[in-house]
Formats: sequence, C-alpha cells, structure tokens
Amino acid sequence: MVAKTVKELCLIGYLHQVESEGNRKQILFTKQGEKLIEDTRKLLAKLDKTIENSIGSVAFKTIIKQLDKIRFLLNNK
Repeated sequence: MVAKTVKELCLIGYLHQVESEGNRKQILFTKQGEKLIEDTRKLLAKLDKTIENSIGSVAFKTIIKQLDKIRFLLNNK
C-alpha cells in the first residue's frame, strides 16, 4: 500500500526516489511536493482560524486539547 502511494506520488511529481545504501531508496519531496506541503499548511491554518472565529477561542482551544488527549491515547495503546 505504501509503495503504491509513493509510486503514484512520484508519477505526478510530488516525490522523487534516489538509490541509497543496499537496495534501499531514499524518498524526497520535489519542489512541487514542497509547494504542496506549504500550500496545505497555509490552508489548514486558515481553516483553524475560520473555525476559531466561528466558535470562539476558548471553545477552539478546548477542542484542540481534547483531540490531543485522544491522539495520545491512540498512540499509546
């Protein structure tokens, strides 16, 4: 599943594979991939701000804290 996703991302220009030690390949972001990450971060920050403005700062921070607790519990099973 991961190999297929990496291959697809290489084909559309977001990743590039480079031969490494042994039969391993290093996976790198292309400039297009780095731009995608930058754009995604900006979009998510804008979404966070929109939600925060809609529900209020206190409620938003409370939700973030609760989500962090859930993530912690899921990661430490």
